[in-house]
Amino acid sequence: MLRRIAIRGWDEFYTGAVAEEIVSELQRIDLDIGLDDLLEHEGFETKPLKLNMDSPEIFEILLILRAYLRCI
Repeated sequence: MLRRIAIRGWDEFYTGAVAEEIVSELQRIDLDIGLDDLLEHEGFETKPLKLNMDSPEIFEILLILRAYLRCI
């Protein structure tokens, strides 16, 4: 899916086959989202977040996240 977006651009995400797959999966779990909702969304780019990975706080957050992901 990400490869298709990289090759075909953001239109693939909002209007193409990827958009249809996203809507299908969201509707499968009973979310009321359609192709029109993706078309109306206005995305924006931001600078990536940069973190000092040697920070003890970041390490603790990653441990908590790992434990959470094991539970779902």
